Amino acid sequence: MIHVNAIRKFVDEGEYEQAHSAIENLLALGPNNLEALKLQAKMYEVKHELDLEMKTWSRVLDIDQEDPDAINFLIQQQTEDREHFYFSDELPGGGRRYLCYPKSFIYISLLGLMGCICFFGLRTLSDRYPLLSDERVLLGSFAFFVLTPWLGIIYTWIRSLKSVIVHTDGLKLETRFGTKSYQWKDYEQVLLTYRMDADYPNTSLVLVPKDLDSKALKINLTSGVTPIKARTYLIRDVGQRYVGFRKVDENSTDFSKYNIKNY
Repeated sequence: MIHVNAIRKFVDEGEYEQAHSAIENLLALGPNNLEALKLQAKMYEVKHELDLEMKTWSRVLDIDQEDPDAINFLIQQQTEDREHFYFSDELPGGGRRYLCYPKSFIYISLLGLMGCICFFGLRTLSDRYPLLSDERVLLGSFAFFVLTPWLGIIYTWIRSLKSVIVHTDGLKLETRFGTKSYQWKDYEQVLLTYRMDADYPNTSLVLVPKDLDSKALKINLTSGVTPIKARTYLIRDVGQRYVGFRKVDENSTDFSKYNIKNY
């Protein structure tokens, strides 16, 4: 029998099939093994096997109603339900709009604010330290602390998504300067790619075009990173509207032959 720590090592090394098989064997011998169940739930989470993940956490709660990890899962589910209610809406012509939270724009704006404070702080110290009054030092510090963050703010604002619309015919991405439409019929595959990495997990929605000259579309849906609220509902919505929607390991796919448009 393989210990849970050894199974975690399988996961860290990318041996997911071995890890899954080992967990199944471990649970067959001890169905109430909490650590094995929680590890299995985490693997289902990364692979977006949402129903299986829910069932596994329910088993954990049946064994221990005060398990902090299971309670945290329920809190996350409640948060996502609220996000679905407040940050998405049905459209009159069909489809659903998912609003985006400008997380990266807020972070870069805070960085810009801190840069301005640092620049004015240096100006205040210039009376005490004459070197800081040098014209080259002033221009360099202004460029580094003020100009660079503001260029980053403008770039982030231009590229940031306002919302994603999922409808029967495809996707629409609303940006600051208009709406871009992506039709299902123009794409060979629509995939949910995942990377089972404890340190660098990744989840993306990828539209693979039929024409190699066209760009593939990649939308980052990684938890804690993506600006899209209610991302789980968006994934379900895409799965319901696109026949053939598949979830695949990122390491088993090769998009090197495509130009990729990232969001």
